[in-house]
Amino acid sequence: MSDMKNLEVDFPSLEPEPDEYAARFQALVKERNVDVFLSEFQQETDRAAAVLGAAYLDRALEHLLRKRLLGGNKLKDELLNTDKPLGSFSARIKVAFAVGSLHKAAYHDLEIIRRIRNEFAHQTMGFSFQRPEIVSRCEQLQLPVWFSQIGLPATDSRIRFNYAVTILATLLIPAAEAMGGTIKSMVGESEPWNTARPEQGS
Repeated sequence: MSDMKNLEVDFPSLEPEPDEYAARFQALVKERNVDVFLSEFQQETDRAAAVLGAAYLDRALEHLLRKRLLGGNKLKDELLNTDKPLGSFSARIKVAFAVGSLHKAAYHDLEIIRRIRNEFAHQTMGFSFQRPEIVSRCEQLQLPVWFSQIGLPATDSRIRFNYAVTILATLLIPAAEAMGGTIKSMVGESEPWNTARPEQGS
């Protein structure tokens, strides 16, 4: 979808034809060149997947903000380069949400993914998605519910994490960028992930 004027085409309610929506989603994965990243991402170790998934979304957020913010490249570099005020994954998530470029479910799951990335980055070898603290984090992810509605339920925490990264990389961040303005509702108010408030973090 080039202009994405109707976001329901990209993020459907999944009623009444989930198979059709699943096919559309798979087409978007290829259209947006996310398939190459995903093929490598899904084969990584747990630690590498946690770090790589977050890094991919971090770069996507930087790209979104470079298009969303006013000013020239010099000003944007002064804001978004690694050592600058908006150079961290945390800052980019919060600013993208604050300026209305992310739906609350996307904000919520990006914060969870960031926390998972941090836990993997700071722990010793042997840390995995089966650790109780990581399982608990992954259970808080809201977007993977979408996959269960098309017959692909998340059977463990690693798959749930993979699903959240896949949806964010394929739909939510590109949609926000293409819209170029405030996104008031990327999904219907009846969707199951809309019942939770975004988790606040540092």
